[in-house]
Amino acid sequence: MKILEIERKICFGCKNDKPLEEFYFRTGTDKRRGECKSCWIKRNNSAQREYRINYYREDRKKNPLKYKESTERYYLNNPIKRMFSAAKARAKKNNLAFNIEISDIVIPEYCPVLGIKLKRARGEKGPKAFSPSLDRINNKLGYIKGNVRIISFRANSLKKDAEIEELEKIILDMKSNLNPVFRPCS
Repeated sequence: MKILEIERKICFGCKNDKPLEEFYFRTGTDKRRGECKSCWIKRNNSAQREYRINYYREDRKKNPLKYKESTERYYLNNPIKRMFSAAKARAKKNNLAFNIEISDIVIPEYCPVLGIKLKRARGEKGPKAFSPSLDRINNKLGYIKGNVRIISFRANSLKKDAEIEELEKIILDMKSNLNPVFRPCS
């Protein structure tokens, strides 16, 4: 007669030898966590969570450069999430409506306004003319579904908060001064 052996594991939290079923699976794998379910729950209760939040808040104050570099690296590799987070912060700061989701932000290959190829300026400080930029089609509305699109930073800078009438006046002025006659200053 063969005796079934139950797989066991030692919890690194309570140091007890427990059956494998007492351990949660790791996210996205078939491996088990190092601590048993009861230790994991204790560690993740609200008091412990509050402690961790305060710990990282204090650590962030002590080591701002470490977190700044980490954040910059993350956003450099995730431009859509950067645009989403920045738009959400601007909406909150300026009391604008906000109901878009990350899936509403799609970076096209070319700017729909100027027709230039959109490229991320990796490793460079600040946006460049060809960088993708989140645009509110109607600036009076907030970041709401159907009112946002990705255009070049150059197009968005030109558009910024200008009214159509103002842009038309600028175009008329530019056309009238296209070939100005040299007039010396008096």
